[in-house]
Amino acid sequence: MKNVIKILASLLFISLNSCSSDEPKNPESPGGSISENNSSVIIKADGTTSTGVVFSPIDNTSFFLDFIKYEIVDSHLEIIGYDPIELAEHVRPYASVTYQGVTYQTRVIRRAVFYNCNRLKSIEIPNTVISIEKAATGSYGAFEGCTNLTSVKLPEYLETIGWSTFCGCTSLTSISFPESLKTIDSWAFSGCTGLTSISLPESLKTIGGGAFYGCTGLTSISFPESLETIGGFSGCTGLTSISLPESLKTIGGGAFRGCTGLTSISLPESLETIGGGAFRGCTGLTSISLPESLKTIGESAFYGCTGLTSISFPESLETIGGWAFLGCTGLTSISFPESLETIGEDAFRDCTGLTSISFPESLEIIGESAFYDCTSLTSISFPESLEIIGSYAFRGCTGLTSISFPESLEIIGSYAFRGCTGLTLVTCNAIVPPIVENLSFDNYTLNHGTLYVPSVSIQKYQNDPWWRYFQNIQGI
Repeated sequence: MKNVIKILASLLFISLNSCSSDEPKNPESPGGSISENNSSVIIKADGTTSTGVVFSPIDNTSFFLDFIKYEIVDSHLEIIGYDPIELAEHVRPYASVTYQGVTYQTRVIRRAVFYNCNRLKSIEIPNTVISIEKAATGSYGAFEGCTNLTSVKLPEYLETIGWSTFCGCTSLTSISFPESLKTIDSWAFSGCTGLTSISLPESLKTIGGGAFYGCTGLTSISFPESLETIGGFSGCTGLTSISLPESLKTIGGGAFRGCTGLTSISLPESLETIGGGAFRGCTGLTSISLPESLKTIGESAFYGCTGLTSISFPESLETIGGWAFLGCTGLTSISFPESLETIGEDAFRDCTGLTSISFPESLEIIGESAFYDCTSLTSISFPESLEIIGSYAFRGCTGLTSISFPESLEIIGSYAFRGCTGLTLVTCNAIVPPIVENLSFDNYTLNHGTLYVPSVSIQKYQNDPWWRYFQNIQGI
């Protein structure tokens, strides 16, 4: 009798616990609901499921489960679509599905799967997912244009967030990145205007071009020490200052272009390259200290940084790319390092505040239009290493009154000093007259200026097809 009572009591205890279970139930109407997810589900032979969610077969390899479309590919599952009418607002796809007696793990979310899905408000991506496919030419990112998406839980083992994955998710206010993440691809979060701050994991090595383009609400970023390449915060007008990690080697093209709120930046000693357009249009920048490790300043790197009043170049610098400081009207003087070999075309064009330049003895080439319309320049002394002055290099420098060319000079490009209406004193130390390509000097200089050349070479200059146009040639 006592044993019977014990058995009845045990059955009653099990029954009560079963009735009081807190396990969520999948609601009949998905609108505004949370889709049920116990991480794994078994699809039974009769088409019902172990968790009670809706199962709809499509063919032998694909099916809808809880209104998300899965496909069996090479012994794993990929999420390839959804039911646009029945999908829940808050989605948690299954990590594993047992179907026809075989268990498959969800590994991939295909590109463009939830493109422009305005119904979607949050998603918890299972930890089994190792790849969110990047957008391809003519396609879209997996969650691109999901303007109502406010919350995303990324899987723990994800290494790459692909091209345009969350592009245009304007309601996304924060995101937590897994410690496994190595790459945030180009345009991954572009246009996510609701993001205000991000903390990037220590595993991260690369941020692609335009990754956070136009995230105007972003005011602070915490960069990890593992980061080697950055190229993705153009148009983030809310950023005021950034501190980059000591591991960084490259600031990619357009990385901080148009970040007009940026007033200061700390560059690490590991930095070797500032890419094209990296700080273009950062009108709030007033000064920048370049590290001794820097070798290259790319094209248009500081184009239009009108607030920049001074810059100190490191001794490691070898190349200043074309248009690098074009239109930096606040610059008044620059001193180049002895390591510099090339100043690219239009590099300092329209720097109207520039009054003096100190060229290094290492310089070999001054590119086309490099100092075009630098109207405040009054004098220039060229180094003995200089071989080429490009076309239009100093055109329109109306403040120039005298110049001295070194013995090493070989070529003066077309119109190099055209429009330099104040230039009256020219000294050329080359024994052999340098090649003058075409109309390199203004008529006023030729008619009213004086050309000084080595005494032994006066006859050579007087007989040269271009130098002979100087009306007054004298020996040094």
